[in-house]
Amino acid sequence: MTYIDFRADTMLQYRNANWSYERRQGSRTEWRSTTSFEHLPFTDREIQGLIREGKLKVLCPRVVQKGEPAKVSKIHGERDYSEADWEEAHRKLLWVQAARKRRNSGKKLKSEDWLAAINEVWDKFGVNWNVLRGKRKGFPENRKPSIKSMQRWDVAAGVPPKAANLLNEHRRKGNFEDKVDAGVRELLNQMIKDEWMCRPAISMEVFKGKVAARINRRNKAERENGNPWNAPGEAAIQSSIDLFPAEEVLRSRYGDMAAHLAYGSGEAQEDPKAPLDRVELDSTPADLFVLDPVNGFPLGRPHIVVAIDRCTRMVLGWFVTFERPSVHALMQTLRNAILSKDYVDEMNTEHGWNIRHPCETYGVMRELALDRALENLAGHVAALAVKAGINRVVIMKRKAPWLKGCVERVIRTMSEQLLHPVRGTTLHNTLKLMDYNPAKDAVCTIDDLDHGLHKFFIDIYPREVRRSLNNARAIDLWRNLTKEYPVTSIDDVRSLDHFFGLTDKAAVRRSGISAHNMQYTSQELQRHFKTPKFRNAIRKADDKITYHLDPGDIGTIYVRLPHRPETITVPVAPKWRQYAKGLSLFHHKLIRRYTKSRALDANDADELMECRAELYDIMRGQAFGKRGAIRAAQTLARIEGIARYARSGDDVSTTAPGSDAHNRKGSRQTSSQPSNDTDTEIVANFAVQPIEPGTIWTDTSTDAQHVAPRIHRGYLIPQQSPDTDPHPAVETTDLIRRQGYMRPRQ
Repeated sequence: MTYIDFRADTMLQYRNANWSYERRQGSRTEWRSTTSFEHLPFTDREIQGLIREGKLKVLCPRVVQKGEPAKVSKIHGERDYSEADWEEAHRKLLWVQAARKRRNSGKKLKSEDWLAAINEVWDKFGVNWNVLRGKRKGFPENRKPSIKSMQRWDVAAGVPPKAANLLNEHRRKGNFEDKVDAGVRELLNQMIKDEWMCRPAISMEVFKGKVAARINRRNKAERENGNPWNAPGEAAIQSSIDLFPAEEVLRSRYGDMAAHLAYGSGEAQEDPKAPLDRVELDSTPADLFVLDPVNGFPLGRPHIVVAIDRCTRMVLGWFVTFERPSVHALMQTLRNAILSKDYVDEMNTEHGWNIRHPCETYGVMRELALDRALENLAGHVAALAVKAGINRVVIMKRKAPWLKGCVERVIRTMSEQLLHPVRGTTLHNTLKLMDYNPAKDAVCTIDDLDHGLHKFFIDIYPREVRRSLNNARAIDLWRNLTKEYPVTSIDDVRSLDHFFGLTDKAAVRRSGISAHNMQYTSQELQRHFKTPKFRNAIRKADDKITYHLDPGDIGTIYVRLPHRPETITVPVAPKWRQYAKGLSLFHHKLIRRYTKSRALDANDADELMECRAELYDIMRGQAFGKRGAIRAAQTLARIEGIARYARSGDDVSTTAPGSDAHNRKGSRQTSSQPSNDTDTEIVANFAVQPIEPGTIWTDTSTDAQHVAPRIHRGYLIPQQSPDTDPHPAVETTDLIRRQGYMRPRQ
């Protein structure tokens, strides 16, 4: 026999009404009206006949062939008496008749008499009986009734005893008609759609009060009819809510994510067969406060961007920066991932790093998986993908982290194993901090964090056994698969380097290219501008030319010639050259906003230089203050250019030439030479000594007064020479877990 396998959310459209599926009893199904609450039974054959005649429509049906009928409820059977019910009643009648034969003598039956009646019927009929219900259905019956059951059946059988009086009534339980008025039920269904299934979600008490108020207004308006409605209770309201799909109700009240967590499934994604077939990238704010490597001021929480190969679980690239999630941070991470990391050797030999193994990951990915962050949706990513040879850039849907669960997992592992054990951590859940202040207890500098990330992603994470790789190591899988599927390398880094930035269009004139309120020009550009081929190509492109800009250093742009496959370097005009040296695009926009707020000429180079210096003083003052100091310190770190670039290839620098951070690093590495950097000179005037927080101290070179920072347990940490470093390099990730001191930098 063919049965229709109805799901719990199956609906029928019949008689201009919707009917919700309740349960199946054998070949019969039971349905309940969503409006009138009327009960309606159907057999599978009847449903098929009504569908064929066009009188009934089934939503979400699934027809399957089954050898056995559907499982019947243990308590609620069919509404009509089944053959098993009648057979059970006849058996009870035999027990009752045997007991009453012994009662005809006129004496009261004792326990011995009841047991004799039970044994008599069992010996005569029971040996041929089979179990009627349950898991042992069809097996020989092996249980006799008790004396209590016999006495109960004797009373229920009546005089004379009848089998009909002994029928089991359990399967006739339940409400066949709705106790709530049909008008009230219809009102409830409408109010659930309008008031209950909406955001923000209201409580049951509030909704119950709204229903009572609506019914009260209706009763006042219909007072003449004399048919008042009673306000339903919580159970009646809940029964109407239960008619709607639970997932739909939860999604309407709390959003898609809540519905997915309750009823959805995070399906595991299939791993690719070859390395770099799919690379996942994501960013996160680090759960750690870091310090300025020069003066020890807390800079707040940097952002960490990570790219990982899904096939081998090898981390391809990473970037720690104070740049907010942006195209610049994304491009620097891709640059670090695509190019080799030869700079590790130089950092080991000249800068005190302790990375034991070479980094073996590099290459152009075939597919790049990103979330829907604004920087990922920009056209700059597509321009880089076309030039570098990335076949696909996949944008995942919103609030679906399981679609790129590999990078989400490595970020969590990094936070738990590397960041959370360090003093100054903010932990993942800020409620666990209690009265712990990470800003005052921070001991890790931004350089130490960068060193720790390299140690973790090169020496530790790839060489741990991973359960997701069938208890293999990521580094072993990378080595084996890259032999079978060699990675693709870029052809020429010089032709690709300028694509790791912003791509835009601007008008070109005889004076040069106007971009970001500055003029860019060069003799080579002017020479091309005079050629007819250049002019004809520009005219076809609406007098616009494509250029590439490094957001970390706007002193130079890279112009793509329209009449030949060539890119030329065009510096900023001499008028702005001193101003734009080492200047980031973020800093430039900040300065222009400041100049406009002071009603100054934002295009005058001299005014911009003065405003640049004034803005430094303002941000430094805010960073040393009490309110908003951390946010101001982060902005100051972005302005100065701390951790502006990701290391890649053989380039060990993380700062832009000409920026304050670059000049400070140069002055620290050549401390014997005089420096023009005021901050470095101020720190050099102090020895390592305890000072009270809030103490006012004066710089003798500028007579400027400063307030001692409330950090580092009252210690101001200056630059020390490498010979006096009492803390040698360590072998594990404990290099950023130091207790009570900041490691001096060379």
